[in-house]
Amino acid sequence: MPFTLKITGPPAIEAAFTDFVPNMQRYAIEEPIRTVLKQAELLARSKAPVRTGFLRSSIHSEYGPRGGRLVAEAHYALYVDKRVPYFSDAVNYINSTLPGLVQQAISEQQGRLSRKYFGG
Repeated sequence: MPFTLKITGPPAIEAAFTDFVPNMQRYAIEEPIRTVLKQAELLARSKAPVRTGFLRSSIHSEYGPRGGRLVAEAHYALYVDKRVPYFSDAVNYINSTLPGLVQQAISEQQGRLSRKYFGG
């Protein structure tokens, strides 16, 4: 059963809520996740030890409608990470950076919508 929210009242409030959801999804969720995943991918690649280059080339980030993930496809990636924490460092970077970026984006979107619809 889908959730429906009907806003009634002054047109500015209805317009602000209509504008809120797609903007929050795009600017407060999608962009920070994509940015942090790409930065984490570059971090993992730069820290990965290189013997043949396969491990480094197997590292990539993926983003879809349900979120994103950082991947190292080499079958020995976990064993190397236990010796040289290239992947763990990238995951720690995601965990420490993403919440702040999302909160900052949410605050910016709230301010933008407030100024756009309520003049502030």
